[in-house]
Amino acid sequence: MKKFIPTLLAVFIQVVACAIIVALLNMLDPNLFSGLLDDRFSGRSQKFAAEDLKFGIIVVFVSSIGLAILGSLVWLVYAAMKVVHHPKDVPALSPVWSANTLLFFLATIVLDYLLVGRFVYGLRVGYTVHVVLLGLLAFLVFYYPATFFATRPTMRPSVLFRNRLFARSQA
Repeated sequence: MKKFIPTLLAVFIQVVACAIIVALLNMLDPNLFSGLLDDRFSGRSQKFAAEDLKFGIIVVFVSSIGLAILGSLVWLVYAAMKVVHHPKDVPALSPVWSANTLLFFLATIVLDYLLVGRFVYGLRVGYTVHVVLLGLLAFLVFYYPATFFATRPTMRPSVLFRNRLFARSQA
């Protein structure tokens, strides 16, 4: 059970932060996103299109953060279950961590692109990539710190840049 406490704590922090971000996005003025809308909307229909765009952006953020929580949970459970007695037994960058990150990163791209096409009707064509990139940024902001800080000490070398940032000086 002692191994799973950092995992559960990391997931709890991610869920709370996701709820805070969604609440903040809901408080934003929907007309803030009206610059991203197609030119065919005017007057009252622009208000509804802006609401729809805000809802679509929230859906993209929630899906990205949800995949980040799931991806970090998969990694943290794997890291907690793997039997390693010393950090030198782990490769500098674990292929499992890399594959997990890549898999969930690609899943985020695909899901966000599908969600933008499904939920956001009035978005200009050129801004679809921007919304997907915002979703990827949300994924990385939630995924990497969870795997960075919550990985147990014997598995820490397998997370990218973990040892370089926290290396002790050899004075």
